[in-house]
Amino acid sequence: MSSIRRYLVIVLLATITLVNFFAALHGYRSSMTRADQVFDAELIDIASVLALASSAGSVPPLSDPLSAGVVFQIWDKDHQEYASFDAPAAPIADLVPGYHDANFLGRRWRAYTVRLPEPDRWLIVAERYEVRFALAEKIIIESVLPIVLSLPLIGILVWLIVGRGLQPLNGLAAEM
Repeated sequence: MSSIRRYLVIVLLATITLVNFFAALHGYRSSMTRADQVFDAELIDIASVLALASSAGSVPPLSDPLSAGVVFQIWDKDHQEYASFDAPAAPIADLVPGYHDANFLGRRWRAYTVRLPEPDRWLIVAERYEVRFALAEKIIIESVLPIVLSLPLIGILVWLIVGRGLQPLNGLAAEM
């Protein structure tokens, strides 16, 4: 009887683990997609604030981009009018409205470019990908970890339930 019990427990646990794995994978992918949307919206918000400050003539300085994870530049035609601390001298991204991926300062960045109301003025805001991924993965891991940690408890419960379900068969085997 122990071989039937062992077989049922192994098959059920393998099935539960496989289903949990695919559920976690789907959750990870959809959470990363949603996190990207939230971070992209944040870039638009930062750009909006900086555009207002630029039109008022009071652009706030940002701290070191390697600690903050955000840099920006304001371009007037072909020259950089204003930039955050340690922003590169060249444009971070193409002067084309929308999102861009860029490499500078030895890192990968997500950039958002917007044309300012004044003619030939552009604002580029960029955020480090590693900052985005670190926060998103922390949230995802915290949501998937309980599922993974519950597998041993599920294994014990399956073992007990299968044993209980096989008791009539054990009784029949004893009588024979």
